[in-house]
Amino acid sequence: MMWTQDKLKKQGRLVELKNIYIKYNKIVNIIKSCTDMNHIDCCYRIIDNFEYYCKCKKLPQSVYISHLRNYTKLKKRSIWLT
Repeated sequence: MMWTQDKLKKQGRLVELKNIYIKYNKIVNIIKSCTDMNHIDCCYRIIDNFEYYCKCKKLPQSVYISHLRNYTKLKKRSIWLT
């Protein structure tokens, strides 16, 4: 099977999407490990950097970003309650 330029681009895009998903999971684990408000503030910066990275790579990851922000808000509430 010969690789054409089009197939190569699709394969590269698939690798980028897998990398984005791996980074998303790492950020979720960071949010889970937060224990105080300083950690939460750092998570917001990490999410902003992740969003910037996705925009630079032109990857439509707005769903991941919104999930991360919502999860961070929930974690923030749980820290406030304790």
